[in-house]
Amino acid sequence: MQWPGWRALLACLLAWSLAAAAPAAATPDPADPERAAMAAAVQGCHEWVPSTEARRCWVVRGRASQPVIMLFGDSHAHHLHPALAEIAQRHGMRLAQLTKSGCPAPSVHTETGKGDPHPQCFLWRESALALMARMKPAVVVVASSYHYNDILLDDESGAPVGPDYLDTWGAGMRATLTSIAAGGPDGVIVVRDTPRFADDLLTCLSSATAKERARSCGLPTDKALDRNNRQVWDVESAIAAGSPGTTLLDLTDEFCDSGVCSPTNPDGESRYLDANHLSAPFAASLWRRFSAVLAGVTQMRPSTVPAVRVKRARGRVVVRWGRPMPGSGTVRSYTTRATPIKKWRNRGVKGFSCSGPRRRCRSGVVPPRASYRIRVMAVSEIGRSPAARARLR
Repeated sequence: MQWPGWRALLACLLAWSLAAAAPAAATPDPADPERAAMAAAVQGCHEWVPSTEARRCWVVRGRASQPVIMLFGDSHAHHLHPALAEIAQRHGMRLAQLTKSGCPAPSVHTETGKGDPHPQCFLWRESALALMARMKPAVVVVASSYHYNDILLDDESGAPVGPDYLDTWGAGMRATLTSIAAGGPDGVIVVRDTPRFADDLLTCLSSATAKERARSCGLPTDKALDRNNRQVWDVESAIAAGSPGTTLLDLTDEFCDSGVCSPTNPDGESRYLDANHLSAPFAASLWRRFSAVLAGVTQMRPSTVPAVRVKRARGRVVVRWGRPMPGSGTVRSYTTRATPIKKWRNRGVKGFSCSGPRRRCRSGVVPPRASYRIRVMAVSEIGRSPAARARLR
């Protein structure tokens, strides 16, 4: 299996990871200090080629009592972090990241993409696996690019493995999963590599209209998910089937339908930063897919309730909200607490609360201009969701 131009492509991938990957995550609303802090943390988490020592790095720090999600792999793991960050924030978890450019999760030896051995990758990976065992995450999410076939070596400075690529990759994946399992996580999720588009994807997207992009810049499924992708996924699927506690996640249907894979959503907005790395906004939109899988692997509280709406009606306050992701249990009830702000408390105004299965809370009669801080939580047998907050002025 020879893929002309892959060395050049990987070299671009390595350069991209610092120049584009981290800044792509650093585009939050500047008025949102929590997300700005998270974006700054992500910039420092993804490691560059020279790194040999893994560092404990938090994307969502949370509290020490909260379960930890660990993201592990190369830049194709890194580009998934916005989805997992959404989960960590919405479900009350922590997110740590161990990712390094040009360094896949399987325990294999590689070149840098420029023809030079990359022993730093193997050393860093061993360090990362050891650190992971000490951190004891609840769940580990593993992802890698599948296009290392021309640059795998039989040892630290040896010859390319050539036709033994799949056997080498499989043995390396088995070794990595065995090492992770020894640390005792609730489970491991192995994510299939995402579709790959033509190298001139960004040029195509910039020259086509929004309506034309899906058709003119897309590819047939058998090209976007090429033979290499299919073969590696088959190998990983077989290994996962023999690895207790390992779950597979294939996101192909988020990109491909009726035999065609599209780099854009129906509105023509790009899902990609380049030919093979996801944009941060699109990656973040995948959080529900990841949440549903994570809920079957580890104990997850419900997510923060969405779309809290507050209004005054006939002298009362009415609070409504949307349905959250349930996590690992069934949402049985909701708890709402409304606390008057200080100046109204000083005037003797009381708060109000509700508890029950309905997604609505209505107060008794309240002063017409009283202001409240409102918290809503979903409750399941696993626990309470992080509070959704609103304010009535």
